[in-house]
Amino acid sequence: MKEQRTRPTPNGRFTALLEAIPEAAILLGTDRTIVASNRHFRSVFSEGQEVEGRSCYQVSHCRDQPCESRSELCPLQRCLETGEPARTVHVHRTPEGDVHTSVLMRPLLNEHGAIDNFLEILKPLKIASATASRDQLVGRSPRFNRMLEDLELVGPTERAVSIFGEAGTGKELVARAVHEISPRAHRAFVPVDCAALHEWQFERELFGHTRGAFPGAAEARTGFVGAADGGTLFLKEVESLSSAVQVKLLRLLETGFFIPEGATQPQRSEFRLICSSTESLEDLAAAGRFRDDLRHQIGGFPITVPALRDRAADIPLLVESLLSRLEKLQPRPEIDPGTLKALQAYDFPGNVRELIHVLEHACLMADGDVVLPEHLPSDCLADRRVPRSNLKFEGDIVPLSEAEELYVAWAGEQATGSQKQLARQLGISERTLYRKLRRIRRAGSDEAEDPHDVDP
Repeated sequence: MKEQRTRPTPNGRFTALLEAIPEAAILLGTDRTIVASNRHFRSVFSEGQEVEGRSCYQVSHCRDQPCESRSELCPLQRCLETGEPARTVHVHRTPEGDVHTSVLMRPLLNEHGAIDNFLEILKPLKIASATASRDQLVGRSPRFNRMLEDLELVGPTERAVSIFGEAGTGKELVARAVHEISPRAHRAFVPVDCAALHEWQFERELFGHTRGAFPGAAEARTGFVGAADGGTLFLKEVESLSSAVQVKLLRLLETGFFIPEGATQPQRSEFRLICSSTESLEDLAAAGRFRDDLRHQIGGFPITVPALRDRAADIPLLVESLLSRLEKLQPRPEIDPGTLKALQAYDFPGNVRELIHVLEHACLMADGDVVLPEHLPSDCLADRRVPRSNLKFEGDIVPLSEAEELYVAWAGEQATGSQKQLARQLGISERTLYRKLRRIRRAGSDEAEDPHDVDP
């Protein structure tokens, strides 16, 4: 009698594969049920307990519904839709608490070319905290997690990074996080505030000088570029650089060489460049305020730091974290739930930096007891967001670009403050607002001069 062979189960087929993976990994069915797991997954995410037969969202999130039901990206769903691997960052439950986790989902095909299973590889991230922390990036909202995806992707590489975000969003903290997960983490991280230095001072501080290079130069000094050799050079508010300094920075980036003031021989510095800006370098280049060749040189990998109003769900966690840093507050006051609600309703034009000042003010007013809504600055008690019910739309449907111009023009007519304030309310840079208003005025002028509009 011919021996009958039985087809191995998915568990049996993939157990060896999972155990060979040096990171936490699980095998999922198309119904999101865990078919198999390796020991790394069980030790990190499930206290060594068996997880087979349970859904991924039950084990990883302690929920009874999939991620997309909470407006979170589900990598398995994306794989089903595209047939391609998908990557995201989620907050996962572990025996040690909630942690940010990088998730890589790969579809596995059967002999007929159809998706049979999914391989999920999970890597806990150390660059941010999903709980209150004094020293790390803090947050767990979808916008914050999307930023972490980019950070985790580019951090271990040598690529230049450009960080864009409004003032006060924490761009330097993001830059430090990029440095800390890079191969250069053991070398210096050198931040340079471009807006705080005058043109003549910037070059001297950037490249250093020799002894006697100028009156008062009693000793030679290593500049920022020399100090960053082997490490990371972080240029804050790079958009504030003068045209003359931009030329010298471009030459440095193209050649790797610089000449300290008073020196005759060039020196070399090998560093990773990270730049940050509050304005769009593309818009500035179009306006002639920033060299386009330098923009391409420093552009690298872009990371956008979300404004605080775009991740209001993180405010309670940020409040807890920031209060722990205010060491003078002893004992630390409690935050009334109504106060948190008021803070989440406020749009925080100054972002996290403003939140710090608001907390300091409120704690002072509360005199170390309970922080109530009335202890907040008056600006925080008025919800400046426009309710959807107050928005009225009339007339025909028009393209979004035209609708945007109509709204910007209307906003410009309604505004009572400065153009800077209007730009902040619209969530764009002042330069971008200026460019849009100029285009609208120019279009209006062209229409008025159209000869077809003139009566014969």
